[in-house]
Amino acid sequence: MRFLLLNILSFFIVAGLTSCAATPYKNLPKLTGAPPLALTLSLDKKLLYTASVDIYNHHINGLIALKKMKGGEIRIAFLAQSAIKLVEFRCNEDKCNPSFIMDKIEGTGVVERLQEDFHLLLMKDVALKEAKVVLDDSNKNTRIYRFGRGTRRVFYSVNKKSGHVTKIEKRRNNRLVVSINLSNYNSDGVPLTIVIQREKIKVDMKLVVWD
Repeated sequence: MRFLLLNILSFFIVAGLTSCAATPYKNLPKLTGAPPLALTLSLDKKLLYTASVDIYNHHINGLIALKKMKGGEIRIAFLAQSAIKLVEFRCNEDKCNPSFIMDKIEGTGVVERLQEDFHLLLMKDVALKEAKVVLDDSNKNTRIYRFGRGTRRVFYSVNKKSGHVTKIEKRRNNRLVVSINLSNYNSDGVPLTIVIQREKIKVDMKLVVWD
């Protein structure tokens, strides 16, 4: 059962949903600015999400725990339903580095894809000073920020009224690589639901906060 779980996870992480070839943000006016953090953590609270993953006819349940330590370091652990730790990351100011990897998933691509998702959620590995506002639409109550240049870009959509990030898109060569939707924010500014989708294969990863 454990071997099947790891194989399914490695298959899931390397893929996602197909998108259109052209970016919808081309030729929009560029303004300076920086988006708010998509996922904020406080020292006195640990976030625990239930992870629900669907891959064709396969369904996986697990847990993702996030905790901010003294000094600002963030630790993230991905656990199987049986509570076996698959991966653990330690995130500093710039990057999330794996501190533990189960032998059977090392080299499968699972860790790299999870690392990419956490970088997007925690806004690591991006230069805030390079952020550009590429859309500011009062009618749709939306502001979109863009990071990066050339073939690799990341877009953060923000609800102007609440100030919460509602969507994150990473594109490579104008093709969607990963899309993250965040919703149901609580009074602490934490999204209770996060849905991560990748290109090419029908895959949904849904995280729901566990109080």
